[in-house]
Amino acid sequence: MIDNQQLMVLNKKPDHGMWTRVNRKNLQERSIIDYIITTEGSKKNFTNVIVDEEGALRLKGKNESDHNTITTTIKVNQAKRPKFIKKWNLNNKEGWKEFNQKLEKELSEADWKNQQSMQEKYNSFEKALKKTLAKTIGESKIRTDKPPKRQSDTIKKLKLERKRTKTTFGEACKNGTPKKKKGTKELYEKPKGTKRTDRGGRETETGEKTRRDMGRSKKEPKYHMRTKEKNQPQQRAGI
Repeated sequence: MIDNQQLMVLNKKPDHGMWTRVNRKNLQERSIIDYIITTEGSKKNFTNVIVDEEGALRLKGKNESDHNTITTTIKVNQAKRPKFIKKWNLNNKEGWKEFNQKLEKELSEADWKNQQSMQEKYNSFEKALKKTLAKTIGESKIRTDKPPKRQSDTIKKLKLERKRTKTTFGEACKNGTPKKKKGTKELYEKPKGTKRTDRGGRETETGEKTRRDMGRSKKEPKYHMRTKEKNQPQQRAGI
């Protein structure tokens, strides 16, 4: 039958164990009479075939079974059903305005006289409350197992480039490497050796003081404006 139907026996060469039946009173009496049979196309879905000769999974009762348990792992590609939960629309302001009025109407129509126990009254109140909520604010279905959105290749490249730039700049600041700092920190620093012109028309390099500024305290101004003193007679030449 196996050859005619082109079937495959999986436990001919199992990953562990071989004998499927062993006489417990005479351990030398053993045989292979139990099989896992499948088709040629389904063979790839079966992995890890084990014959339990040690007896960890063997059926035991009053008398121990002569047959060893055979286990295997089967790959099953089954589509997952989406999972949803219901949630009340608590932010529905217009629905809350109608809620109190319709709730009173639902409670007045309930048959309270025939309900003697407290549990029956509670069930009626809960039913009226849910019915009113559904009519007024409503409810929405939210998918809980929604897969995350896939990012485009452009966004992935930009994130990777940003991460590399941040790492390079951090290493440059830590190690003090001038080559790595080029293009980052040096852009915000004023280059040394640039010349400037003071009011006297002299060119000096940045960071150097002129002779006129040497010895002058920081509080004193660098330049003094000359003013004429009032009520001072002017002297003529030759007097």
